[in-house]
Amino acid sequence: MLNISNHLFPFIATTISVSGLIFKMGQQSQQLDIISFKVYAQEKREEYNNKKMCEIHNDVTLLKNDIKYIKSHIQNIENYIKR
Repeated sequence: MLNISNHLFPFIATTISVSGLIFKMGQQSQQLDIISFKVYAQEKREEYNNKKMCEIHNDVTLLKNDIKYIKSHIQNIENYIKR
């Protein structure tokens, strides 16, 4: 009986330890999934912000070109009136 318990108790202790390690690995894996979801959400947010910034830049560039065009027409009108 003593010989069986000498082999059985270390086996049970090892099994419990390995089970605990597997459980902890599962918890860490779940936390990594949450972090990767947060990173994915942040990337989408950054992509949206970049898109909006590009739209604003395009609008400002368009307005700059319109103002240059209007200035040139005003100069032409002033030159015509001075004649």
